[in-house]
Amino acid sequence: MTSKPTYEELKKRIQKLEQSEKKAKQSEERYRLAFQTSPDAINLNRVSDGMYLDCNEGFTKIMGYTREEVIGKTSLSLNIWENIEDRKKLINRLSKNGHVNNMEARFVDKKGKIKTGLMSAHIMQTKGEKIILSVTRDITKIKNSEEALRASHERFLMVLNSLDATIYVADMKTYEILFMNNYMINSFGRDMTGEICWKVFRGESGPCPHCKNDELIDEKGKPTDVCVWQDKNPITGKWYINYDRAIEWTDGRMVKLQIATDITERKQIEEDLRKSEELYREYFEENISGTYISTPEGQLLACNKEYVKIFGLDSIQHAKDIPVTEIIINPDKRVKFLNRIRKEKRVTGYEPILKKIDGTPIHLFENATGVFDEKGKLTHIRGSILDVTEQRRLEIQLQQSQKMEAIGTLAGGIAHDFNNILFPIMGHSEMLMMDLPEDSPSYMSLNEIYTGAIRARDLVKQILAFSRQENNELKLMKKRLIIDSRRLLVNRNLDVDYSAIGMG
Repeated sequence: MTSKPTYEELKKRIQKLEQSEKKAKQSEERYRLAFQTSPDAINLNRVSDGMYLDCNEGFTKIMGYTREEVIGKTSLSLNIWENIEDRKKLINRLSKNGHVNNMEARFVDKKGKIKTGLMSAHIMQTKGEKIILSVTRDITKIKNSEEALRASHERFLMVLNSLDATIYVADMKTYEILFMNNYMINSFGRDMTGEICWKVFRGESGPCPHCKNDELIDEKGKPTDVCVWQDKNPITGKWYINYDRAIEWTDGRMVKLQIATDITERKQIEEDLRKSEELYREYFEENISGTYISTPEGQLLACNKEYVKIFGLDSIQHAKDIPVTEIIINPDKRVKFLNRIRKEKRVTGYEPILKKIDGTPIHLFENATGVFDEKGKLTHIRGSILDVTEQRRLEIQLQQSQKMEAIGTLAGGIAHDFNNILFPIMGHSEMLMMDLPEDSPSYMSLNEIYTGAIRARDLVKQILAFSRQENNELKLMKKRLIIDSRRLLVNRNLDVDYSAIGMG
């Protein structure tokens, strides 16, 4: 038989109970404080029908209901769940495991707006009744941001797929290809996403020697500016200009985005242009004519060595420094030349007379073409010149020689006719003189006739010598007397420039 507790024992028991009750109240107060101040939605619901037994301020702020509007109502009557199947899924998991962690579900607030929550829940027993204690965090903004990011990423990929350029994204550390646009897939014949870029894009045995990854991120790990470079791809055999940049991928890691444009055709055009320029430069420099490019005002822009030689200049730069007035003799003819260029666009066979830098006149043969702007204004003249000074001198000399030959032929014909007239005069006068005494007046008259005929005969001989139609007797004579006699003979009736044939 047990003995009754003493007063002291009862007192101690009462004190323990009071302390336990105090601790329980303190614990309950802490629970209530945490329950009410949590920004997350915390609520108690019966398992059987989902009726709300309690909810905190976080719930009312998120869902827009007051506590009084919720307590005693069921989640179904309030239409809290956007999809009722989510509640069934919650109950099934709780029944199976007794708890649920981070279950994502969508809810409808008082205004009908959809809220996305991340829910964790436990089943607890109170007075023999199963109750769900759930904590739900509002992740609507996060989900909206994720959705916006996803939509933005999809639009970004859509744009990349619409470009006629080879575009890919690769991990900067592993070189794994994360994305290829449609144009690049078609160019390489297949989608290589998931493979290593330097293997499949270039056939390398390791990272490309010219890889720009190190240049795309600074020492703080931040993206730098776009890196632009170009090369010929060994797989496609095409030239590309590449634009590389580091960007943040959807999972937060830094990746390389490369946009490459096919410039093979442009490279070929550049190569053809380079060869054409070389050929033109070679033609320009080695041309036997003096080639030049100048402005209508006479400013020389370019010329070759032959041009420098024609005008007696020291160098091409010297030629560029010389104003056109230094080589022009007749400014009016220059104006006419420019007007002709403007009208006909091209002038061929033009023969100006200009002068060398030392003032010596030179006769030129020139072809020139005008270069005009979109308004039809003459901006440049491209031309070539030949120095034909010596040729023109020889042509003039030939013309004088031909003139003298014609004169000689004419004179020769006249001389023969004159000889035919002189012969009977000389013969008859001489025979008559033989029959007369020398002191006879008739003899003296006949002698004058005979002497005049002799002088006429000698004159005929001179004419024949001039016309080169008679072999002459070689005698030592004074050259000046011969020249003067010939001049006297010719200048009486003919106008001849002897300087053109080197005679004075």
